[in-house]
Amino acid sequence: MQYFSTLPKIVYIDKDQTSRVYTNLMSRADIIPSLLDNPLVFYTYDIQDEDTPEIVASKYYGDVNRHWLVLYANQILDPQFEWPLNTNQFQDYLKKEANK
Repeated sequence: MQYFSTLPKIVYIDKDQTSRVYTNLMSRADIIPSLLDNPLVFYTYDIQDEDTPEIVASKYYGDVNRHWLVLYANQILDPQFEWPLNTNQFQDYLKKEANK
């Protein structure tokens, strides 16, 4: 596949001490750092209590399937753990931690 040929390669030494070259599937595109500091490139938005990436994408792009743009622009790789908790989730988290 053409896409994978553009990814960087890594050298991996297996348990037999054999060096092999593999495609680094964990690499990803990144936003140019200078763009992150440019306020004209991104919209500011305060996440509401029940917002999800899909809801924000619907508000800005009119399409829930563009949720990846919201995540990408905020450098979120794992929305389950990196997206802010809503009030109920946060209170449940605090209760759970208090009972440890």
